[in-house]
Amino acid sequence: MTTKTNRTDQRGRFGIGLKTLKRIADDLAIHPAPYHFSGDQLSVQVVPAEGPLPGFYDPATDTMIVLRLKTDFSEEGLEAWFAEWEDDGLIFLTWVSSFRWCDPIGATLQGRTLSVGVWENIALVGGRDSIIELSRREVESTATSWTVWRATLRVPGYLHQLTRPAPT
Repeated sequence: MTTKTNRTDQRGRFGIGLKTLKRIADDLAIHPAPYHFSGDQLSVQVVPAEGPLPGFYDPATDTMIVLRLKTDFSEEGLEAWFAEWEDDGLIFLTWVSSFRWCDPIGATLQGRTLSVGVWENIALVGGRDSIIELSRREVESTATSWTVWRATLRVPGYLHQLTRPAPT
């Protein structure tokens, strides 16, 4: 199930992030208050809400994913991967600005966090018929910063996605 079927931006539409998590976990619980559920690929169950983890998870504003890792999960492999992963891996994620590996009581072992500014529209100056909108925002980590640009472009008619008729 996806709510992203009508988006022209394809990010997040095919569940690749969740499929990746399923490679290392038998079960995952998702806590976007007021919903708390867990599931495998065949079923979904209601689970108890997770309490707050100071400085990490506030149930009133955050979403937390809790994984029950597979028995063959390699903590050393995750640690090596995480050590090599750069902050810029979060730049183009729409809703995620922090990724943390925590111990069972919520203390951060390793983490990547960005401070993301608001999108600012940029006025277009003549001769830009193919650009519908141009905007930018500042993104910062503890080590560096980036200016991220976003353009909405006109798509030639012969490239438009075919739309399916609504079910009857």
